[in-house]
Amino acid sequence: MRKKEMLERIIISGLTLSFIFGQGGMTVGEIIQAMDNNLNAKNRVITSKMVVHGRRSSRTIESRNWVVGTDLAFTEYLSPPREAGTKMLKLDDKLWTYSPQTDRV
Repeated sequence: MRKKEMLERIIISGLTLSFIFGQGGMTVGEIIQAMDNNLNAKNRVITSKMVVHGRRSSRTIESRNWVVGTDLAFTEYLSPPREAGTKMLKLDDKLWTYSPQTDRV
């Protein structure tokens, strides 16, 4: 590595560190809480697709999720037909699953 590149990296690293540590005295806990607040909305509705790769083939599972905070969530599987209609409810640390094939919780 050339001296110029080394000097540039040292300057950039120094500026980055001074910016990070000069942020008004935020504690690590406050930084993590601020990041959590930015990443987690109070209420969310999400439609997602998950690709499951098996030995012989792959399949895509589509679901719709309703989430309130971090303790309440409801999920309904939309496809494939084998999974469609399966529902999950999460309340705090408890999880219930309903499967229409067995028609029981």
